[in-house]
Amino acid sequence: MAHFHLSMKAQPRRKDGGKLSAKSHYDYIARQNQYAHMKGRQEDFVLAESGNLPAWAHGNAGTFWDEAEAHRSPKGTAYREIELGLQEELSLEDNMALLKGFMEEFHIDRYAYTFAVHSKDSTLEQGHTNIHAHLMFCEKIQEVDRPLGPDKFFQRYRETENGERTGGYKSSQDYRDKKMLCTMRKRWAERVNEMFKERGIDAEITEKNNADRYDELVEQGRYEEAESVNRTAAPHLGRAYRNDAIMAKLRDMEEEEMARDNRALNDIDPDTSQEAEQAEMEERVKAFAEKSKQEQMLILFVNDLQIRRLARVLQQERLKERRAKEISQAEGKEASDPLIITASDLDLKMEEEELRLKQLVDDAKETYRKARCEVWEEKPLQDEAITSVLGEDWHKEKQRLLGLQGTLKAIRRHLYDQRTPEEEKAFLRRNRRVMTAYDDCRKKMAQWDKLQADKQGDIDTIYASLKAANDARRKTSNKAYGDLKRKEKQLRAFQNKRVLLKANYEPDDILFAEKLARKVQPYGKVLGRQPLKDLMHGPYQGKEYYLTGEIHFNPEKREWKGLAIRVGDDMDRGKAPVYQVLLREEGPEQDIAIVEAKPTKEKIAMYKELHTERARCQSGKFQKAVGHAKGPEKPFKGASPTPPRPIAKAAVQKLNALMDEATKSETGRVNIHWQDDERRYTKKTEMERTEEELYQGWSM
Repeated sequence: MAHFHLSMKAQPRRKDGGKLSAKSHYDYIARQNQYAHMKGRQEDFVLAESGNLPAWAHGNAGTFWDEAEAHRSPKGTAYREIELGLQEELSLEDNMALLKGFMEEFHIDRYAYTFAVHSKDSTLEQGHTNIHAHLMFCEKIQEVDRPLGPDKFFQRYRETENGERTGGYKSSQDYRDKKMLCTMRKRWAERVNEMFKERGIDAEITEKNNADRYDELVEQGRYEEAESVNRTAAPHLGRAYRNDAIMAKLRDMEEEEMARDNRALNDIDPDTSQEAEQAEMEERVKAFAEKSKQEQMLILFVNDLQIRRLARVLQQERLKERRAKEISQAEGKEASDPLIITASDLDLKMEEEELRLKQLVDDAKETYRKARCEVWEEKPLQDEAITSVLGEDWHKEKQRLLGLQGTLKAIRRHLYDQRTPEEEKAFLRRNRRVMTAYDDCRKKMAQWDKLQADKQGDIDTIYASLKAANDARRKTSNKAYGDLKRKEKQLRAFQNKRVLLKANYEPDDILFAEKLARKVQPYGKVLGRQPLKDLMHGPYQGKEYYLTGEIHFNPEKREWKGLAIRVGDDMDRGKAPVYQVLLREEGPEQDIAIVEAKPTKEKIAMYKELHTERARCQSGKFQKAVGHAKGPEKPFKGASPTPPRPIAKAAVQKLNALMDEATKSETGRVNIHWQDDERRYTKKTEMERTEEELYQGWSM
């Protein structure tokens, strides 16, 4: 538990009952003027900062607090002070960020303020630092639109009947409620704990008292930590006790208390009777009552100090144990869960990459289509330039002329068709109407041509501008086309390499493997998931067999058949030989036992496979026979599906590396990586590749 302290009070009083001067308090916390060379005090000063001072203070906090005290009414307060315990576990920058964030959250930075940070080595706890902040602020709410000098700044706020503001500024009432202090204490603890979590520091603070903290820890089952707070908090000694004589006396009392504890620990035959403990307690209470008030406070302080030290040691030990456990678990996981990558794993990864490349090609096609649609042909570009100068009427007349020309061509194609007299009359009337409209349109276009000749300079200028923009779009289109072709080529090459990979390797061929056990061990896991100790198992001819799948019952022969692996067998590339076992009821108690075990050609992996979803093997030991003669099967638990296993980051990185290697290889092969003392797997693969290259192209 880290240190927590937050208190707030209005302008404190001196011993004579008068209020402590605001200027004197500022000088003290900022180590200014008469406090600048105070013995033993200037060394603990870290920094001081002031803000939101009025213009008339000219950035000098001393001037502001001097005026605040000079204009304070006899019963008024010039400032309010908050004392904050900062955290030695955090850097000065983090502590400053906490302090300023706290001020911003509670709007203290809107008032004229000064804070000072003090830090010094703890007098009683060696190796620890007492770092804290004094924050004093004036509760006057400054008005930007009504700047006031020092004579009016601190006066009482008034308003006329018309709502006109006169006098000084309003004084805030926000910080006078006890609920505000409770809220501040809670938020300060939350802010510090959030910072601890961000920095990876295993510590926390709380604003709760010892009694509430005790109940909370007991509910969480943290009994040892609960006992460390099961006490009355030590009294605050105050500045009156902080002198060399008192410190020496505290150390002597602490040594005496530790010596008493050591004597009790070294007592070989202690009297632990209830009467003896009661007598010792009464003696200590009597001795405590005879002490002076000062000595009693010192005794309570020493006892509390010892308990707090014990709690800190307990917390540090727990942290060391937790870290050691995490390291041990991490090392154990690496040892029991080696990374295995097969050809099917790589093919699935390449399938994902192929889908990604296809999407890139589709995106490139759409980009090229849009870019190509933006490019104009030469004739429409010229017409657009003319339309820009002559207007839409020219464009409409031009379109009308083209339409009439098309109609005349269609009429000429049917000029000599066979028609009835009535059809012939209708055809001639339509022909005359089209010719009349065509002649009229040609006359109008002749006028437009004359106007176009007059405006040709303007048309050429606009045409040049349109052509430049069109050339830029054409360049973009050509670039998009080139990008599309590159992506299509990349996709075809990748697809070819994937085909080669499938041709070169069987799906379960291992392409990468970390070091695996060479023999089947009792602590192994089937498929890297199901521990052998959880499987049904039994002996046969001095060897232990573990069932790895469903058990099939034959009601006629009253026997069971299943598959199993045997402890001690050699494994080939991380796979264990599989046996077919026969089980019957044996002995006077009709126990189920293995009566036969035959080797098969099958093998089962003793490592985790990245993408394969397989059912978990049966669990439990062989059960004794029960009265189920009429039943068709023994009550064995069947296989249950296992959810897909997420791929670890290391596996993704290795798959990416293998995929890059496969795509760069001309043959679609990769180097087999088997991290083992024996290199026979790599050598065998190299020999196979040499033979294939040697006989490539030969035929009988």
